[in-house]
Amino acid sequence: MNKDIEGKYTLDDFLIVMVLYRIDLEDAPSFKSLSDCNKEELIIDMVVYDNSPVSADSPDVFTKKGFHIQYISDPANPGISKAYNTGVSLARKLKKKWILFLDQDTTLDKNLLHLFLANCNEQRDEVIFATTLYGTDKNLISPSRYFFKRGFTLSKIPKGKCKLKRTRPINSTVLVSMEVFDKVGGYNEAIRLDFSDHEFFDRVNQHFKHMFVVPSKSFHSLSSSDDTNIEGIKIRFGIFCEGAHIAGKSSFLNSLKYFIVCAFRGLKLNLKYRTLFFMNTLFKEWLK
Repeated sequence: MNKDIEGKYTLDDFLIVMVLYRIDLEDAPSFKSLSDCNKEELIIDMVVYDNSPVSADSPDVFTKKGFHIQYISDPANPGISKAYNTGVSLARKLKKKWILFLDQDTTLDKNLLHLFLANCNEQRDEVIFATTLYGTDKNLISPSRYFFKRGFTLSKIPKGKCKLKRTRPINSTVLVSMEVFDKVGGYNEAIRLDFSDHEFFDRVNQHFKHMFVVPSKSFHSLSSSDDTNIEGIKIRFGIFCEGAHIAGKSSFLNSLKYFIVCAFRGLKLNLKYRTLFFMNTLFKEWLK
């Protein structure tokens, strides 16, 4: 067990898993801000899973700005769930206690690593930590109020212990104890992107009822809301429906809820862009 002489967790107990797509590591907001979190340049283990369609010109293992990085280039782009599970497997081999998941479009508060570390040591019974993430419009996007398979903006900034049944984080910046994966398994690799977090935390909630929120000034860009290119929006909606359909296969009721979520989004996009493409995409997915 990688703990200091007082039995406390250290950053050596952490493994950071970052997913990239069509961006160089040093240009990713997550890595830039993560470097600011590690001014001491302590050696912290990290996995970078690059889903870009062209293989990266990068060594498999290297050290940069205090991070010992295992770089995995996977042009097949299997999605974030595969990337996260790869990180979980490595964490087991390295006997890590905590995994911090990061998407490329997250800008971390410069104190976040140490805030997480301090709270891991103070809240010894907690197995999931999240932080506050704000969007480009400065509104809170994570955690959110979880209802009917959707996240809704919370009226108050969450802090401390929160029920997972009602409050959910997105994947990026969530810190998860290895105990969780030992109990519930990993992410569903059939879900490439959207709803991977909801499906995972639905299973987690069956065994662990709470998470602990550590507020910070961290920001995240949601590609689904920031994309203005119609072709990109069409592709994203297809992935959205695919993830919802797979996540809903656990029960008829869940499938119905996810279908309604997709139907509302599809109808809104149909009206906005004056096309039937989105509703057609939804029905094609559900008739598979």
